Amino acid sequence: MGAAEPNQTDLRRNDIVETMIPTTELNARHGIPGCSYSIHRSSIEDLDQGKPAGPLIQFARIGDRVLHQWHCNDSE
Repeated sequence: MGAAEPNQTDLRRNDIVETMIPTTELNARHGIPGCSYSIHRSSIEDLDQGKPAGPLIQFARIGDRVLHQWHCNDSE
């Protein structure tokens, strides 16, 4: 005689209740700021000393002191 076949009373069923998660639509309260990026021949130390950012540059060599600046418009 082989392994006993389970009969209908031996089978158990897990009852799982599925519910939908409620969703909420969100409206943006702030616009996306317009930003620009620039690189200057300068350093943060220069700015800390009250000096203006140096001239804009397109190229630099390893070891050159450069200042990376982001300017963003506040949309409010």
